[in-house]
Amino acid sequence: MFAYFSTVSSGLNSLAAVYGEDVVKLIWPNIEERKYTMITKALAGFFGVVCIGMAVVASFMGDVLQTALSIFGMIGGPLLGLFSLGIFFPWANTKGAISGLLSGLVMAFWIGIGAQFYPPVVNKPPLTIDYCEFGEGNYSMYNSTDMYSTTTMISITDMPEERPAVAKLYSLSYAWYSAVAWLTVLFVGLIVSFATGPTDPADVDPKLCCSLVDTMYCCLPEKIKKPLRCGVRYDEQFTHVDDVHDEYKVVGGKNIDSKDETKF
Repeated sequence: MFAYFSTVSSGLNSLAAVYGEDVVKLIWPNIEERKYTMITKALAGFFGVVCIGMAVVASFMGDVLQTALSIFGMIGGPLLGLFSLGIFFPWANTKGAISGLLSGLVMAFWIGIGAQFYPPVVNKPPLTIDYCEFGEGNYSMYNSTDMYSTTTMISITDMPEERPAVAKLYSLSYAWYSAVAWLTVLFVGLIVSFATGPTDPADVDPKLCCSLVDTMYCCLPEKIKKPLRCGVRYDEQFTHVDDVHDEYKVVGGKNIDSKDETKF
């Protein structure tokens, strides 16, 4: 128990210290040490109350592991889709990235929250005592009427409630939340990017993209790999505005070799 309290206290103190350095000192850069210590202690207590409240809420949400993985999938899936859209698809633009991210978040949270109101239906096998063999000593305790009544009560109790058609979507396993959100971001992001004017792959910095053909199929001939690069100039060294574009650069009216430019 003491080890548990030590772990929790260190985590709360770390949260308070990070918040104090990144937020409190940013707002009050010349704050006194005494006031800063009091604020961080208050922050540690606040984060502790928040953790207790989250633990109480989690107790009503069922399995804690499933809840944690569900939240991670609902948030991590759209973020993975956003990075995948920018790394593997050079046509994506800003509008497509924002639209895809928002669509992925909406889809993931829609399924995750809907599953709390309409949990998946578990099809249980029928429960009946028909065709059961009873001994001579116990047979007198049961008769056909009792068996019929018992079977009827069970069938009425297990009748499923009326559910909307969209409830079938909520039966998706929480392990697939991230995959659904990832595909949604890519699908919506590409459609919006092409609808609003895709980015020219030749203008994309090759350092910001990942060439799958060069990574996985490096042994292919160049005439096959070039069209699979989708127009991104991986074979050329991309130069920024501040980089040297020519072999020689004019500095002070004289041609200076780019290799000697570091002297200036």
